[in-house]
Amino acid sequence: MQHEHHRVPVTALAFLQQDILLTGEGTYINAYNGECKLLISVLVFERHAVHGIVVCEDTVLVWSGPLTRSFHVDISREGDLTLTLGDVQSVGDWILDAAFVSTCEGPRVAGIVTAHNALWLVKIFSISTTGCANATKLERLLPGSNCILYSAHIQWLSSSTCLIASGTAFGDIIVWSATLTADGDTFSTQCQTHYTFSAHEGSVFGVHISSPLTLPASTTERRVLASCSDDRNIKLWDISDLSTGCAALAEIQRDTGVGSAPGDSSGLAPPCLARVMGHTSRIWHVRFVLSACGSELERLLSFGEDASVITWTIRRNGDPSHLPYAFEKEDVIGAHSGKHIWSVALSGAGSIATGGADGAIALRSGNQHTAPVRQIPWALLNHTGGGDNFRAYCFVDIDTFVATTDHGCIVVVNLTRESGLPSVTELSGPISGLRGYSVIASAGSVAFIAGTDGAVFSYAHRTEQFSKLIHVDGKTAGLFTCDNSTPGMALLITSVGKRSAELLLLDIDPESAALIVTKTLHLDLPLGWLVTTFACHVGADTTSRYVALGSRSGANAIYHIHEGTTSDAIDCTLLNETVHGKEAVTTLNWARQEPVAKPSNWIFSTGRDGTLAVHQVVVRDGQMKLHLAHQLSLPFGPNIEGLDLSRERGLTAWGFKSKHFIVYNISSQRESVSVECGGAHRNWAYQPMENGGTFVWTKASKLYRKTQSTSSYELLNHGSHGREIKSAAVSSASLERQILATGAEDTDIKLFRLEGGGFRCLQTIRRHNTGIQHLRWSDNGQYLFSSGGFEEFFIWKISSGVPYIDTGVTCESKHPRSGASDLRIMGFEVDVEAVSMSKSSSPCLRITMAYSDSTVKLWRYQGQTWELLVTADYLMACITHVAGLGESSSAFITAATDGHVAHWEHNTQHGQLRWTKRHKVHQNAIHATTSHTLADGSTLFITGGDDNAIGISRIASPEQETNTLLIPRAHAAAVTGLATVRVGECTYWLASAGIDQRVKLWEISIDAACAGVEGIAVRRLQDVFTAVADVSSLDVCRLEGGGLGVVVCGVGMDLWRLPSVGRMNRCDEIEV
Repeated sequence: MQHEHHRVPVTALAFLQQDILLTGEGTYINAYNGECKLLISVLVFERHAVHGIVVCEDTVLVWSGPLTRSFHVDISREGDLTLTLGDVQSVGDWILDAAFVSTCEGPRVAGIVTAHNALWLVKIFSISTTGCANATKLERLLPGSNCILYSAHIQWLSSSTCLIASGTAFGDIIVWSATLTADGDTFSTQCQTHYTFSAHEGSVFGVHISSPLTLPASTTERRVLASCSDDRNIKLWDISDLSTGCAALAEIQRDTGVGSAPGDSSGLAPPCLARVMGHTSRIWHVRFVLSACGSELERLLSFGEDASVITWTIRRNGDPSHLPYAFEKEDVIGAHSGKHIWSVALSGAGSIATGGADGAIALRSGNQHTAPVRQIPWALLNHTGGGDNFRAYCFVDIDTFVATTDHGCIVVVNLTRESGLPSVTELSGPISGLRGYSVIASAGSVAFIAGTDGAVFSYAHRTEQFSKLIHVDGKTAGLFTCDNSTPGMALLITSVGKRSAELLLLDIDPESAALIVTKTLHLDLPLGWLVTTFACHVGADTTSRYVALGSRSGANAIYHIHEGTTSDAIDCTLLNETVHGKEAVTTLNWARQEPVAKPSNWIFSTGRDGTLAVHQVVVRDGQMKLHLAHQLSLPFGPNIEGLDLSRERGLTAWGFKSKHFIVYNISSQRESVSVECGGAHRNWAYQPMENGGTFVWTKASKLYRKTQSTSSYELLNHGSHGREIKSAAVSSASLERQILATGAEDTDIKLFRLEGGGFRCLQTIRRHNTGIQHLRWSDNGQYLFSSGGFEEFFIWKISSGVPYIDTGVTCESKHPRSGASDLRIMGFEVDVEAVSMSKSSSPCLRITMAYSDSTVKLWRYQGQTWELLVTADYLMACITHVAGLGESSSAFITAATDGHVAHWEHNTQHGQLRWTKRHKVHQNAIHATTSHTLADGSTLFITGGDDNAIGISRIASPEQETNTLLIPRAHAAAVTGLATVRVGECTYWLASAGIDQRVKLWEISIDAACAGVEGIAVRRLQDVFTAVADVSSLDVCRLEGGGLGVVVCGVGMDLWRLPSVGRMNRCDEIEV
């Protein structure tokens, strides 16, 4: 097997020469350049993930657990990298940190700190000195102690003295130094403990020592220690005083944890400068960010289990009763999904790289700091002599918006003055109809304003023309615009108490350049409707228009307006009342899919139910229908307020999550803007642009704005799940493009496609409330089935060819008892019934479900209707898997935690279900199964157990005895994943994986002439290490360029290419 690609937690990062990033991804070191291009990938350790990387010019030291390895880097003029690896050596204890001596001659020297506070020295000799590749020499300078460390940081004060901060598992911090004296080829060491103190109420997960620096409002140079902990606190300590008056390290060491006297080290604690509680969970790392001159502390970065990066500014605290300094949160970046930022690196140029448990690498350059929030003072409204304030506003340009005031004035606000203070230009003095109430909307560079008296005004920003457009009856309830209704634009006006809405078709007068109304139409609204959004689209024949309206009740209405229509009240052509449940529809957008043989129209909508929905408009025989192609929840909300369809930016949505305004790129599945504004219930306006936009909002009667023109971060590779994957399934090999579905403990289901040698995420399904237990595709690849805890079971309809998102997903149905109990649906089998129960096009499915309480239930599903056929009980063991038995529609097999395989029969005439026999295969739980029907009708049923064995059973009829060929000690730990490939008439390849992180390939040969397992021969072909921990599942997929591969899923994903054979078939006998 050949390794192709993996997406595993990124556990180590380091910058090489400012613009090259070295990453530790599993057992590999990868190098990326400034354009996020992978330069080289090198296997460093055979069976251990890389945990740390330190760099000194062209020499690199990496470690994994107790192992270390160095390599030399050569960079060609073309930018190509060559790595010369040294030998693997061990220090015998877990390595926490290492650092090179930057001012030494001869061999490179680095200090290493281990989990028991031992100090080691490693010398790395160059090739020219030794004649071999990076020879290294290890020497232990200081033995370990009886403390257990969770973190450490080593910093060299000179070529012979290093300063070390160690954080213990019980909340203590030890600050000590070691001075080295050379004695020939060896060193003698003198050590001194400077501080030993109780710093936190939880384990100290991160410590970081600064270089000498100055704090804000201070000229005194200090050395500062930052620490973070399980208690979610970040603290700064002044460790400038490194006097030698304390006891030696061996004398000061003490027991930590239960039994140590509280406050017994208070006299040895350094002054605490500042502290703050940050993040929503544990904090793993802290780092200092210095000014350009490198001597003044500007910011502190913290990296948490919540997968976020918080930037803190430090200010002088004016209250003498508090700590001298205080933290202020500047911004929060959430580049990773799920949990954990495992690795951090800062370059000399200020770039910040983070690696997460999701396998993503986020890179934030030194000039990608978030723009500050600025207030727009109401004092700029000086036309009334004071007392006025902004009321409603909308953008007419990227940096210009039109606003109404409480006094009824209309002003234009430009945000780009060099002084930083916006300029305000008055369009109109107080208008009585706008005093105290106004509504405003814009389309492109044109704004429309209305109030209580029915007058509607327009302002064209390009020509700076302001005029009264039209007068309608009654108080205006809402203005809705659409500027993609070529030719011209459209304006929809709704009035309080009226059952109709006025649709104005607008254009520009070629002579006066004024905005004129070319046509007025009246749309009859459904009973009780309150319009919340509007979209207009010109039909393919250019002679008719389609108008879509969204309501506060979650419904959509479509009007088909033919050319020449002059009716006073145009009735609704199609009403869809269940688009977004009972929540308001907030955005409607028409999209036209071209070029295709038959152009089609699509409607994109968002609602306050937190979902994005995509409908295809189908017109047949004069009848219009909507086909739902996609509807999924977005990762923020539920207040989704806007949507932008752009060929350059892709599909972008924005809205509110808790107290933040969020802009989310659906196409790239990443958050691009996050602004803490107080929440959704306020006036606001947003103008999108490349990599950001301008956001204006009202908070506590004050107007604020924030502009972002660059992305907060770049992704070197996109991540997958933030928690361990529990199940994976690949769609049928008969499909042109296979899809890999993965379900994880983070409750998400992700759909991937193999592209460009890696995994490209197509969609993320967020519907389950518990971790996923099992996934399965239908044979035609149009349906995906998923199960989890709380009896959750969903049927997903998968569509292709959806514009902007490619793959559409809708929830066709959920199990009627989903959420009704705490039972888990451990596994299930889906069969298409031979006889359809109705003439409906919906498939009639028989679904066999295995529950965690040892029960089995058979359900019939068709057309969103569920029918419970029968229920039966097993023994006291939890059933883990269900599989069909040959061609029989009434028999199936189950595997359970008691190590037995049970044969079940369903008597359809009497409605009875019972297990007829059970066969012991494993000593305890069965974790993985795969099966295949042989030519003689028998079933080859392969199981992997908690006893580390693989069982190969040949199951014929219930009357015949079941035989098993057991492979003991197939793995060194539980076998949790199995997948099979047919490579010959009677030959199969079996791929197995276990908790031991080994992937093995077996060949199974079957002699059909022999009964039972007598004719089965097994031999092991290959045995490789996978960087995926806690393997949960395997499946076979088709690779780009031909051939088959095995996907290994657990804590990450790993892809291996299988050896090529003349003809390879999946176990469903579909030729690849």
